[in-house]
Amino acid sequence: MSGIFKTGNIFFIGENGTGKSTFLQAIARACGIHIWKDEERPRYRYNRFEDKLHLFLAIDWADNKVPGAFFASHSPILLTYPDADLYSFDRSPIRKVRYEDTGYLRVYKDFLNNRELYLGEP
Repeated sequence: MSGIFKTGNIFFIGENGTGKSTFLQAIARACGIHIWKDEERPRYRYNRFEDKLHLFLAIDWADNKVPGAFFASHSPILLTYPDADLYSFDRSPIRKVRYEDTGYLRVYKDFLNNRELYLGEP
């Protein structure tokens, strides 16, 4: 992944079904880490290329060390991890985004500032 991910900790963010876990699984498989079990789960659309994605990833760890970790998260708090990069899967192509520009932060702030609107409190 040399040249793409520059920091040690990467967060993949986006709505459900946008490919975060698929990409994370492909990275793991390309590294020889097989932690996912094939579970049957309903999908909106089957992607016949999903199972082969890992074959097209070239993994290259700098200095032969694993530099950090990859995460998929919806948590606005976890996304504040220091020096982490955030990649949004909400639009194509996948792009790096600032924390301040995420929908998660906007919704979280709006909830904290307008709780009664979300909870139906008078």
